[in-house]
Amino acid sequence: MNDHQQGMVSVIVPMYNGEKFIETCLNSILNQTYKNIEIIIIDDASTDCGAAICRRMAEKNPNIRVYLQPHGGVAAARNYGMTLARGEYIAFVDCDDAVEPPLYTKMVEAIERDGSDVVLDGRKFCDENYKVYHEEGYAAYPGRYEGEDINRLLLLPLLSRGKKFPFKQPLNNGSCCICLYKKDFLEGIRFVDESALPLAEDLIFQLYVLRKAKAVTKISGNHSLYFAPRGYVSRSKRSGEFMLGKRLSVMPLVEEFAAKNGDIAGLDEYIAARYVYEVSHCIFTDAALCKTAGEKLRLIRDYFNTPGFDKSVKLIYGNQDGFKFKTLMFMLRHRMIYTMWFYIAFVKRLKEIF
Repeated sequence: MNDHQQGMVSVIVPMYNGEKFIETCLNSILNQTYKNIEIIIIDDASTDCGAAICRRMAEKNPNIRVYLQPHGGVAAARNYGMTLARGEYIAFVDCDDAVEPPLYTKMVEAIERDGSDVVLDGRKFCDENYKVYHEEGYAAYPGRYEGEDINRLLLLPLLSRGKKFPFKQPLNNGSCCICLYKKDFLEGIRFVDESALPLAEDLIFQLYVLRKAKAVTKISGNHSLYFAPRGYVSRSKRSGEFMLGKRLSVMPLVEEFAAKNGDIAGLDEYIAARYVYEVSHCIFTDAALCKTAGEKLRLIRDYFNTPGFDKSVKLIYGNQDGFKFKTLMFMLRHRMIYTMWFYIAFVKRLKEIF
């Protein structure tokens, strides 16, 4: 069976000021071994030359379509693209990422062979020259997941970013850009608007996807290229903005999901793990913005006093493996503010030295 006898894949590419990488991104999609593809670019009111590059490529490639929307963020762009998709399947690629040539061939073969609603890939982290320096998978093993295995092995670990402890992250954090979905299956599932959820829009989308799915397939290998330069700088440091409020904006939506799906065993523990992850992550990243030791101590104390934080720490305490993770949780559990301050300063100093 040739590609055109199989279903069309609609690849949705949101773009905002993507002139640096958009051509590489689009060429990687055009160079797929699977050819029954349409590329839907949603220009989110870019102010650079990215839109001109897209229009030039669309003139040479009739399977590329370019649409303009008022600036509304990546969630709005993806939602708009879904309304325009003509294919049987939907995939997403961010404008600064890329995909390896066999990806959609493998995904379509898997989704049609297994009768799954969703197919998962893994991803490779690449530097500025797209040189791979790290890989991570979405599921423990390739194969077909159904029933309770979807909850136990995919949904719950996704929610907490890995098992019941929030610092260790063996699984993907919920990117939709490593998935292929049946278009009809996505009916009724949309991304939350950026005004309500400035971060983690993929997470809520994927939670509802995995909850609805009757079967999910993980293919072998990692074929999605994620651009993340070495020496990653946190969002708070890049923007100079304290991020706790934005990071916690996901929690009401997670709790809403839990209220609708209370039959998932262990859900409360995994939600607690997510909450601990978000607060503790900000203790480390936001403390880097403080100019004095006193400011750092006050920030750590304030973040320790975040409503519900103590309760969440107690709920998951003792579920950790490894000295590093047990030590961190011990500091959180016993509110060791000064020890945490010293730990953060010590880690920063080691990075400066080495």
